[in-house]
Amino acid sequence: MSEKGLISEWNEGTFKSTRLHEIQEIINSLRLNPLGQTNGKFNYEMMFLIINNLYHEGYSKYNDKEIKECDTYMNAIKYIINHDSPTIKESKQEIAGVNNTVLVDKIRLNKLLDLLMKFERLIKRYNDEHGLTTANREDDMGDPYN
Repeated sequence: MSEKGLISEWNEGTFKSTRLHEIQEIINSLRLNPLGQTNGKFNYEMMFLIINNLYHEGYSKYNDKEIKECDTYMNAIKYIINHDSPTIKESKQEIAGVNNTVLVDKIRLNKLLDLLMKFERLIKRYNDEHGLTTANREDDMGDPYN
């Protein structure tokens, strides 16, 4: 039985804030060593997956223009990771086992890391604007996202 006028004591805001905080901590840790590996993936790949989690936490609040802008970054990064990766693994069979070497194209890696940073900043900006975090305000130093 339900009574009219009662306000629910359930507020997901606290849990969403906790999730956003945890997601950001993971991104910050992965950023320290983008060429390291976690669960068989390069950390830059894991950053992309975790930044997508950040995106999906706020997605339902975004308008069509914001979604389109975020999706443009997401699709560009996904394409680079899947089709123009800055890293190539080469394996050599040796008597004692397999020796793996990773070749890195630093120019492509830097472009990818720049896109990841811009994607993350954009999502954080929209999450702030939609009240999912403490909104950053422009001060005398200018817009904190640009």
